[in-house]
Amino acid sequence: MNRTEAEQLTTCAFERLKEMLEGYGNTLNQQHSDALYALVDSMTKMTSGDMQGRYAFGMGTGLGKTTAIIAWLSAVEELQVEGISIAVAASQVEALCRLSRAFQDAGIPEEKIGLLHSKPFNREKAQFDSDYASLPSTDHNERRPYLLVTQQRIRSGELKEFHFYNKRSRDLLVWDESLLVSNHWTLPLHAFEGTRHSLKGMLDEYPEVVEMSRYFTASLPRLKEGLHDTKHNGNSRPLQLPLVLDEQLPEWDGLVKEHKKLLPEYAAACLDFINQPVRVLPTGTGGLVRYDIAIPESITNILVLDASFPIRELARADRSIKNAEDVLPCLKDAGVKLGAQKTFEHVEIHQWIRHSGRNSMLTDFSNERQAVRSVAEVAKTIPLNEGILFFVFKPDQHSTGNYRNILLNTLEEKGIDLTETVDVQTSKGIEKKPRVNVITWGMETSLNDYAYCQNVFLVGVIHRAQLDVAGSFISQSGSLSTPLEPCEIHGLVQNELCHSIYQALSRGSCRVSEDGKARPMKAWIIHRHKEIQTTLDEVMPGAVWKEWKPTSTVPPRPGQINTVAMTIRGHLTGLSEGVERVSSRRVKRDLMLQEVAARTWAWAVKEAIKDSEWLLDGQSFVRAGVFFQTEVA
Repeated sequence: MNRTEAEQLTTCAFERLKEMLEGYGNTLNQQHSDALYALVDSMTKMTSGDMQGRYAFGMGTGLGKTTAIIAWLSAVEELQVEGISIAVAASQVEALCRLSRAFQDAGIPEEKIGLLHSKPFNREKAQFDSDYASLPSTDHNERRPYLLVTQQRIRSGELKEFHFYNKRSRDLLVWDESLLVSNHWTLPLHAFEGTRHSLKGMLDEYPEVVEMSRYFTASLPRLKEGLHDTKHNGNSRPLQLPLVLDEQLPEWDGLVKEHKKLLPEYAAACLDFINQPVRVLPTGTGGLVRYDIAIPESITNILVLDASFPIRELARADRSIKNAEDVLPCLKDAGVKLGAQKTFEHVEIHQWIRHSGRNSMLTDFSNERQAVRSVAEVAKTIPLNEGILFFVFKPDQHSTGNYRNILLNTLEEKGIDLTETVDVQTSKGIEKKPRVNVITWGMETSLNDYAYCQNVFLVGVIHRAQLDVAGSFISQSGSLSTPLEPCEIHGLVQNELCHSIYQALSRGSCRVSEDGKARPMKAWIIHRHKEIQTTLDEVMPGAVWKEWKPTSTVPPRPGQINTVAMTIRGHLTGLSEGVERVSSRRVKRDLMLQEVAARTWAWAVKEAIKDSEWLLDGQSFVRAGVFFQTEVA
């Protein structure tokens, strides 16, 4: 297209975008408008050949980044611009399904839209389970100019599946959310140790594994030396393990499969690190990482629409991705800050300081259910005309039940009607939407279906393992030699956690912007570190943080209370008469009951001193006689 046609396309797309966002209830200030204009203009310039490269637009959630794609493509159709082809990548299949429907609603012909994924098609289950899709994958995608594809499909390396339209490269790849350009694999060092130990024990009966056993025995000293250098000398050099003939590896792979009952389950993964450049990482007892480039340099034109870009260190580790606000004149000269397009002074975030990872939630959901009941107690107080969104973990092989079902049952026990709806103003008029929504971690990005929910609960928070995050950072940096200290790894883990929290909260009403301000919303987060507030303030400036101290009216299991109470009473009875006061903390320590939950301990203490000579004075047990003498005096 010529310059006049390009300017006409950008103008048409921008006007459509403004109209769409205002129809959703957004009002745009000048900086917001400038940022959106720069985005659609970049799409025009990159497809016309006037601009090349990889650019990140770090605009906040709900500011119109994804809507800009719809508006721009509908303008392409309206103006009948020929020859344009793009691919749009998202992490969530359901986000792509919704985008496909949005394309069609905007007047884009269905036959021009491709949808590429591998999820089973089930419209009902897809509403709350990320393992399913509400639309089936399409065929003949190489003949469809507008292709929607999962990020994982692209990262698998099959360029021919998505990158070509009519036998030529697509003009533009739009990447929704963070772009991580590498695939990485990690392995704890104890996997090598365990495999070596098992192989050594097999030698007498299975002599065919002798060469493999020698290899693992020779590798361990190098691995241990590499770990020592990494932890104590700051060494970040790649490690070269002993080499093996390429033709030998298939034979070893066959032996591992043949003797899988005698070998640890990670033995096969160990073979994948042989003859590969690797790096020892200083996490816990140490780990290995290797990686390859998933997004090849041949894909030159990429627009990254990443709300987390201002705070997510993994996303910024790749120096090939340019920050749009730093390099595009229309943004740089106007001083537009993409990450500060709206403030959150009408958003309250209530944080419960306690453990919130998968293991903690597994224990809670399986036993006392203090968190579940506390969440339900708060939900019961929410006005009936307000929507509620809950995030819970997906069940795994260790779960004794379905987190979602347990939460729903608990809400019903508290008298919450799960069939209730709320009236929601949409572009099509007033629609009925479910008041209570429960979705799983894995659905915290890309979706906007729950923007009517003024209340969001994170019943647990997704935590990534240190080794996984460290490996991802090294691979994203593009060099095995990138320095990485243990303290930095802890920071990366917390940073990833903040990214997940921000994305999850942004599924609620705070994603909608009105004249530069997020719509009112209340959130309840369970997490043990207050430090997350500092990071989240960067992308949610002005949010009001409050401490959440639940008070559950449901006692722990009576049997457990009685057992602990009897133990406490026996201890107090056995104290010498000279002991008039003893701290509750010391009793708990002396009885080695530190693992007893605080709520269980509180109930047990009350039971233990009932009808006894002991009273509770603050945080100490005190003999009743001494207490009253002190009071009289």
